[in-house]
Amino acid sequence: MSSKLKKIFAASFTFVILMVCIVYLCRFQILMGIGKALVVNDYDPGKQYDSVIMLMGGLSDRSSQTQKIAREHEGIQIHLIESQSRYILKDLNVINESELTKLFLIQHGVPKEQIYVHQLEDSKKSHSTKSEARNWRLLLEQHPEYGKRFIIVTSWFHTSRAKWTFQKQFSHTPYEFSVAASYNDDLGPRQWWVDEAQFLAVFNEY
Repeated sequence: MSSKLKKIFAASFTFVILMVCIVYLCRFQILMGIGKALVVNDYDPGKQYDSVIMLMGGLSDRSSQTQKIAREHEGIQIHLIESQSRYILKDLNVINESELTKLFLIQHGVPKEQIYVHQLEDSKKSHSTKSEARNWRLLLEQHPEYGKRFIIVTSWFHTSRAKWTFQKQFSHTPYEFSVAASYNDDLGPRQWWVDEAQFLAVFNEY
């Protein structure tokens, strides 16, 4: 190997080692930055909204955020749309996630008159964010009384994709969507890699 090639190899090797060291030393800041970059949280408690759209998929954290919004906006409508997710209860009865979410909200103080569960045929039930957004567009076009300004409630790691999907599905329409991020613990985007469930959720999301 010539001296010139040796110098190039040595410089390249030094550069790689240096970059590895920088990434290692800054790993927590990098991971935290990734988590924060995933979050869209443009919901404003002081703003007037017509209805809440709670996306299915994270019953506990999304329900808690929804009940918080219900306290901040007295009388606001909360809409759930059936997905393909089902739960088996202790008595072995099978219940759709949307119905279970409604029960959870009622048990935590949300008046049942504010909660609307929209049922669909099995072939049309949501199985992805895209299909859920499509179902919502069809539903809102049929029910203009639900309003035009909505709060979308979803898990923090799902907010950016949910916002993008709804904006794409509702492009060139008068509907406005703000996103309220929900969190299932204090880790959230700051330390999502510490908890196995959140790590897998972020990994599977993107």
